[in-house]
Amino acid sequence: PNPADRATAVNDLMFSRGLPSQLAQPLQIYSESAQLKQQAVLNVVLTGVRNTVTTSVFQANTQALDRGASLGALTFDTLQRGAGLGLNRRLSPSTTGDVEFAWSSVQGLGAHTGEDSTQNSVTLSINHQLARRSVFTMGVRHLSVRSNVAENNAAESEAFAGLNTRY
Repeated sequence: PNPADRATAVNDLMFSRGLPSQLAQPLQIYSESAQLKQQAVLNVVLTGVRNTVTTSVFQANTQALDRGASLGALTFDTLQRGAGLGLNRRLSPSTTGDVEFAWSSVQGLGAHTGEDSTQNSVTLSINHQLARRSVFTMGVRHLSVRSNVAENNAAESEAFAGLNTRY
């Protein structure tokens, strides 16, 4: 098939089912120096008539390039790992339900060895297609962050609702 037609069909399917446009991926950590980032990401999507399963696994290693300069407090080397698993189920011709689990870990390297943070989340949502180009979404999410850096632990539960319209 024509690549443009295929891309349109994929985008329409993702939009109508409320599938995420991005899967689990490494965080963007900003630094005061130039960095070399090496990463590997594996995404797998299995689509059936009523169910879609999404999985993502990643690892990213970030290192400061200029080792001789005086590096500021915002510069550090990291190793990130993470994974995500999602299930989307068609409940009716215009409604889908989603459950998604995500985990990620950031470990400090070099001068920050021993510093680490872990984030876990679970999301439940319902998507209802109101019109060809409009989807209403509502759901709940629980997020927890555990860190040994300055005891920055946190937990958050939220409810959300939104309207997504494509033009």
